[in-house]
Amino acid sequence: NTHKTAILAECRIAWGLAEEARLDYRFLREHFAGFLARIGVL
Repeated sequence: NTHKTAILAECRIAWGLAEEARLDYRFLREHFAGFLARIGVL
């Protein structure tokens, strides 16, 4: 969990999210759906 916490902290910084922002599969699905559709994954 330590590695995951560190990675998610860096993602919050890179994406300009609040420290309290939840980063779960729903967030990832919502924010990356357009990209995945463009590359033909969805």
